[in-house]
Amino acid sequence: MVLCAPLGAEEQSAHRSVLHLADGLAQRGMRALRFDYPGCGDSEGETVDCTSLQDWVDSVVAAVAWLREVGCTRIALLGLRLGAMVAGMACARARPDWLVLWAPVTDGRRYARELRAMAALGAGAQPDGAWLEVAGHASLALNV
Repeated sequence: MVLCAPLGAEEQSAHRSVLHLADGLAQRGMRALRFDYPGCGDSEGETVDCTSLQDWVDSVVAAVAWLREVGCTRIALLGLRLGAMVAGMACARARPDWLVLWAPVTDGRRYARELRAMAALGAGAQPDGAWLEVAGHASLALNV
């Protein structure tokens, strides 16, 4: 299973749940791959250097390819919040056996409004091009 986490403050909130899910799958003999998208978390680069969702989609496709290379014959993608959208976008190229969407972002405009509202609550949080600072994390502003 490739676990496609949410981003920014939502990733921080979901981190332990995703960790426990990965550990539980591993204890049952399933491979569970957690990773950081390019420019996020412990990956190379800065979030603001990533200018499109395609970079994150490419990383999911690469994760699936790696699991196949190490012998996995059945692959599932599990995406949480914005990670669900990334996982869904990766399906055409990654061709997983299963797709699980956990609280997916289903309306880009509403999600962008939520990010802007959360950013407005922060002290001095100002839009920076395609990015907002939300709860101390760079978040894609999604100009839709």
